[in-house]
Amino acid sequence: MYKLEPIVADGGTLIIYAPHIDEVSYSHGKVLDQIGYHVRDYFVKQWDRFKDFPWGVLAHSSHVKGVGRYENAPKRPAST
Repeated sequence: MYKLEPIVADGGTLIIYAPHIDEVSYSHGKVLDQIGYHVRDYFVKQWDRFKDFPWGVLAHSSHVKGVGRYENAPKRPAST
């Protein structure tokens, strides 16, 4: 599911048929539930908020979200 920009058009939807999957990650699901999936700058521009989370999970989150920008950070922004 990483880096889908080359195959999914802007605004497109990827559907993964996997009814047997009941968890995003057995290892890091709780952390991912806390931080969500965001572009890299979402974390970088709010580093004090995220610095104590596992950095590998932060990287995973931003790799899955893909490219985008995060500017003028409100308290609970939607990342692009």
